[in-house]
Amino acid sequence: MLGKSLLYYIFIAFVKILLILPSNIRHSIFMGLSKLAFLLAKKPKRIIYSNLDLVYGNSLSQKEKETIAKECFNMMLMNLLSLIENPVNSKEDMRKKVEFENMEILRQLEAKGIPVILVSAHYSNLEALAYFMGQYVVQTVHIARKVNNEYFNDFLMKHRNATGLHIVDKDGAVKHLLKAMKNKQAVSLIVDQNTTDKDGILIDFMGKRARQTDTPAFLARKFDAAIVPFFIHSKDYRNYKIVFHEPIFCDKTEDKDADILKATQAQADVISQVIYDNPKYWFWCHKRWKNQYEYIYE
Repeated sequence: MLGKSLLYYIFIAFVKILLILPSNIRHSIFMGLSKLAFLLAKKPKRIIYSNLDLVYGNSLSQKEKETIAKECFNMMLMNLLSLIENPVNSKEDMRKKVEFENMEILRQLEAKGIPVILVSAHYSNLEALAYFMGQYVVQTVHIARKVNNEYFNDFLMKHRNATGLHIVDKDGAVKHLLKAMKNKQAVSLIVDQNTTDKDGILIDFMGKRARQTDTPAFLARKFDAAIVPFFIHSKDYRNYKIVFHEPIFCDKTEDKDADILKATQAQADVISQVIYDNPKYWFWCHKRWKNQYEYIYE
């Protein structure tokens, strides 16, 4: 078994070779790696099909499910490619690759002095999303898990921080976010993953019960902030559109729990609709419903 440091240095050598090649060749290599991963990675495929069966039942054909599964692998590899390429691409060239829809939502909130909490999902190219947001829209404090290999973790943090994200670890996340909100910094969170009972509340997600973090709603209620869902869309893996959705505000009634649940469900509803509209760009390969339907992953 190769050691963690050796794997890392092999990866870095691979990256350096890739960056010598023309971008279209790099793209072809990663699409080839995606096809290979689809053939070899049995466990992620089982998770994908289990999730699709749970949500859609028999309404999708096997061919449709396979198309979605293949796209999951494509997007994982394209995310990695973006992570590698972003630091070496010129800011001017990258600006030509993205358009923004409903940007006025953010600007109007900023003009009114309303704090912003940006929320998104594991949808399409998150690495490109981080780059475009950090370079052209707003720099945010963002929560992310560490990876097990400390060498790769340092690589990820270096490249992601270079986009304009200020990454803080998931452990102690609320403390970091509270500090950011007090300092009037924008924060961003990815909120579509399964949580434990203590880390999330029960909501409906794509017609099924699931747990979701209530942190954005908690922060919105405490700081009178707006929760703005936003997503990146692409058809060719090279050109993108980032769409901002209408802000979600958290009520401040005497029933704090009900207020937070309502705002958290509203986020889940927006994410669900985005996935329904184009399911092949969501990362079906994570165990989104494990808290309530653990048996489907056995």
